[in-house]
Amino acid sequence: MPRFRYNDLAVCTAGDTIDLDRSEASHLFKILRARTGDVVGLLDGKGTLGNAVVTADKRLTIQDVRKVERPARKLHLYLAPPRRQKMDQILREATELGVYRIVPILCEHAVVIPDKDSADRQTDLLFEACKQSGNAFLPVLEEPMKFADAVKDAVNTCGLN
Repeated sequence: MPRFRYNDLAVCTAGDTIDLDRSEASHLFKILRARTGDVVGLLDGKGTLGNAVVTADKRLTIQDVRKVERPARKLHLYLAPPRRQKMDQILREATELGVYRIVPILCEHAVVIPDKDSADRQTDLLFEACKQSGNAFLPVLEEPMKFADAVKDAVNTCGLN
């Protein structure tokens, strides 16, 4: 079942009628050619999943909404960003595996230093990976940190001694 991003899913209840944002609606109706009665999955990236039915007026009627508990173990991924294509692949696969937090590390010989534009694009990529895998949680993508700060952060947040 195809899944789509709907940021306000947590406040929806069964029977509510919603509209997807432009890009999600375009994908649903123009690319997948959804028809009346088709069932689609919804997620918000914050632990809420749901199902909805396509209506005749190209809207969605919520069937059910459920909150998913975050796994007890939280995986933190610290990495020196490789070139863009490889970084995209790492972000995608880390999200599909359920990584809780991704921390880029600034290294002396780093090939790429992430900027704000790439962070926005990467957030979209993370949502796509959530939709593909059914992961209810969008990983936290931190601002890049220096190596020494990343080590301190790992000790503090991951309980390393």
